[in-house]
Amino acid sequence: MAFYTGTSGDLSIDGTVAAKVARWSYSGSMATLETTTLGDTDRTVTAGIRTHSGSATLFYYDENNVNSCSTLIRNLIKQRTGNDDGIAPESPELTLRLRINDGTANGKIITGEVLLTSVSMSMAVGEVLSAEVSFEFNGAPTEVTI
Repeated sequence: MAFYTGTSGDLSIDGTVAAKVARWSYSGSMATLETTTLGDTDRTVTAGIRTHSGSATLFYYDENNVNSCSTLIRNLIKQRTGNDDGIAPESPELTLRLRINDGTANGKIITGEVLLTSVSMSMAVGEVLSAEVSFEFNGAPTEVTI
């Protein structure tokens, strides 16, 4: 049985493999809907709404003007337009693919349309500038081979 490490994974943004990803994570959950009726002696439930979300840490790495970290940051942090304090362009959806390289042609993947929900940047003496981004899938994943 094979084990996979961080070097076995990658993250793609709109079809381009992101440079210098330190980690990514995925979380899926499902709410339950109660179906208990009068006269029942035990609670019963049925499947409800599923939620898919995740996060990633990327190093702010710039080579040949390709910076995946900056690409993600700019999708959430927008400069205001004109003189109005409260108006900036909307954040677009991105297609993210989380992949585990298992030695097959495509690997094990989760792909979907996401919206970034938070960005946190940190810089400290002796550390590389990095950003933690969180995202939420808009609907179900478009491809799952896990």
